[in-house]
Amino acid sequence: MQRFLCWDKENILENSNAIILQHKLEKKNLALVNSEDWEGVHNGYSTVIKVGDTYRMYYRICGQNGFVYPAKDMPNKNMVGVAESKDGITFTKPILNKIEYNGSRENNAVFYRDNGGNLDTFTVFYDPNPDCPKDEKFKALARDSGTDILDYYKSADGYDFQYVANIRTNGTYDTYNVVYWDEDKKQYVMYYRGYRKKDGTILNGYSGMDEVNDFRDVRLAVSRDFINWEFVDFIKIQNSKEVQLYTNQITPYYREKNTLIGFPSRYMDRVGDKENLKDMPIWDARSKIEGRGATALTDCGIMTSRDGLDFNLRKGAFLTPGPENSSNWWYGNCSMAYGMVETLADDGENREISMYVGENYRVKKVDFRRYTIRLDGFFSWYGDGATVTTKAFTLKHENMYANFATSALGSLKFTILDKNGKEIKGYKSNTLFGDSTNRPVRFEKSLKDLVGKEIKLKIEMTDCDLYSYTFE
Repeated sequence: MQRFLCWDKENILENSNAIILQHKLEKKNLALVNSEDWEGVHNGYSTVIKVGDTYRMYYRICGQNGFVYPAKDMPNKNMVGVAESKDGITFTKPILNKIEYNGSRENNAVFYRDNGGNLDTFTVFYDPNPDCPKDEKFKALARDSGTDILDYYKSADGYDFQYVANIRTNGTYDTYNVVYWDEDKKQYVMYYRGYRKKDGTILNGYSGMDEVNDFRDVRLAVSRDFINWEFVDFIKIQNSKEVQLYTNQITPYYREKNTLIGFPSRYMDRVGDKENLKDMPIWDARSKIEGRGATALTDCGIMTSRDGLDFNLRKGAFLTPGPENSSNWWYGNCSMAYGMVETLADDGENREISMYVGENYRVKKVDFRRYTIRLDGFFSWYGDGATVTTKAFTLKHENMYANFATSALGSLKFTILDKNGKEIKGYKSNTLFGDSTNRPVRFEKSLKDLVGKEIKLKIEMTDCDLYSYTFE
């Protein structure tokens, strides 16, 4: 399959009047409600993975008191819980009978650290490496409490985790430490936190760090064996260089593995804007909090990359805290779970992408809300009387499909050109209109005759969003 994503200018040779649009998530149901005694206001850093025919959501269960409404008799202790789903729409909590809480094991806790201290982060990774030993198919990374070291845990089933080793690279690990397996390069890739000062001085740990004013950034490291890691560099941000990235949530896009997409929490301390904060909900509680917990805010951004190092961080937010209420516009809002799930749409016919976001962070017990977006629908080329000519590429397959949406009066047409830009006779498509993620594109002649040849596409759009086009 050849899938071309209309997310940037990468494949555009010539452009007349088409623009790149960023699209928004659609708010859906509460996928996981957290109302149990052992759950708290710091539930978070969640991962969604597929195991067989079941989706699992791993998330930090944190009973620490909230800044606004302190939870009564809740222990200052972190555990990790798991919830399960067959459809990716609603999750339920299995009773695992593993971890004792208040004299009972009837809970969904799958892990806790028994060497003292809080469990700050716990990232679960299901390893697709074909050479991975069976007892290490589930891997987890957790920051060693109060240190700049990562603890590596392994599990055969994702329920019983055993300590393996310490991991050390330059940087810090006190947010979500993202890991994936790069099949092409036969290596593990990790994106994790780094700090630097405003003048560019790199900090390799907390020493000398100013919590409020120093810059939060993202580091990249690689490994062949998951234990020995080589630091590569800080990621390079093409746009919005002075945006602080609290987390990164970078992953290969599951429908086109050569494109990376990230959903970072964007961080800003609004300490100088207290007059505005006074007019927002629950100022009486906020005013009693010391430091950045009262004035820092987060939302969710979106960024893409072709090489894993240079990222195009879009200027607009992908998700904001939304209309003001007593549980949002706080530090920790809009933290995206790691992982995308393809689910059935509300119409019962189409497919879409589901993503999950924690609500009420640091205010009351955190639930996870489901949001959706169309397949490949994060960005589009939009045109109303626009023409795009693509760069040349070698055609590998004979069937073409388009993911697009028009108005009732809109249209989409494709014309195939040779590598020199000359129209090839018999290869002007039918007129397409409607709203489809996989519409066949038909030509007078078969694409079979062009397989293996270098071609270009001329794309004409009238009131049309084109999200992607595919040959398969």
